Amino acid sequence: MKKFTVLAARETGEWLNTPALDGDVNFDEWCKMTDTDDAHFDHFENFDESNHGSQDGVTCAIAVTWVD
Repeated sequence: MKKFTVLAARETGEWLNTPALDGDVNFDEWCKMTDTDDAHFDHFENFDESNHGSQDGVTCAIAVTWVD
């Protein structure tokens, strides 16, 4: 599945930038990732509005890096 990365404020969780595509990962391996004090590993349903408004959700991975 596609992997994205994003920076987020540690205290509020607010994303500080637009998630950036960062390659591909195996879903089963991704689900084994362990969160740390500085990173959170999750997945989400990505709805690509540029595809003529299609609502076909594609599961993607996202790595959130916490910043102060």
